[in-house]
Amino acid sequence: MSNPFPDIPPLRQAFTHFPNIGPVRLKMLLEAGIRSWEDIGPFPPPELHAWNAFWSPIYQTAIDCREADAANDIQFFIERLEPMDRWRLLHKHWSQCAFLDIETSGLDFDAEITVISVFYQHRVHLFVKDENIDDFPDFLLTLPFIATYNGSTFDIPKIIRNFNLPMLPVPHVDLRWLCHRLDLTGGLKPIEHTLGIVRPTDLQGTDGDDAIRLWQEWQSRHDDMARYRLLKYCAADTLSLQLVTDRILEKNGCSVEQRPRQDAVWELLEDIPRPSQTIPPQIDSHADEATENETLSSLQGRLKALLNRKKRF
Repeated sequence: MSNPFPDIPPLRQAFTHFPNIGPVRLKMLLEAGIRSWEDIGPFPPPELHAWNAFWSPIYQTAIDCREADAANDIQFFIERLEPMDRWRLLHKHWSQCAFLDIETSGLDFDAEITVISVFYQHRVHLFVKDENIDDFPDFLLTLPFIATYNGSTFDIPKIIRNFNLPMLPVPHVDLRWLCHRLDLTGGLKPIEHTLGIVRPTDLQGTDGDDAIRLWQEWQSRHDDMARYRLLKYCAADTLSLQLVTDRILEKNGCSVEQRPRQDAVWELLEDIPRPSQTIPPQIDSHADEATENETLSSLQGRLKALLNRKKRF
């Protein structure tokens, strides 16, 4: 797919979420010279004089979009953009996006989260059950925007349930639907293959079933190598998400500054402590109450703000 107006940020070219605008009217809008929100004034152009009757909500939406874009209000667009248009947010907020993946103790409903990996600002952050996973909600609050693959049906519901959250307090885009729009279907691994993304040799062929087995080996035998391989596999998933996102943007006719190189991305896996290195000590489950209360308070405050905003729109 090509970007028809490369001089205009892709987000500002999004019109499918505007009231009264469908595919036919969108074509008419473009033919009238309206290429972005900035081109929409209080009255329709002469070519669209028949739109006077329903132009007011179109103009108001343009104003709302311009204001939200200026304020970097990602959640505003998450709630309004059609799923097929959310790649535009990944382009606009590339440097702010965190890529997230989880592993669990099994595939059943009651399975627990064992590892959470977040790739954010050139660093992999790992949270492990019985070690530091209780730090994750507080860390989550620092993230402006997250992307997952199939997170809408797996990762996010698990996180909400595991940490007893009423909702996710961070804007979220699921790459699965953006891939589907580009005829990239199936799981993450087949999509990587199609896009020419090649994982390090020692991770090729490793999948979710292996992640469950590795966790069991770590729990039952305290196998340090199993723990290391599990963390490396989960981290690789989040690193891959950035590479997949880069390919999605490329296929939509745009790119970002400092495009990620595969070799440089995979090098970040070397930061994961090997079994011969010191393994982070387990954290006492009875953590300091003041710290827990402070985290809970900040989380509830952000959730309350999001819920109140939803009521206004």
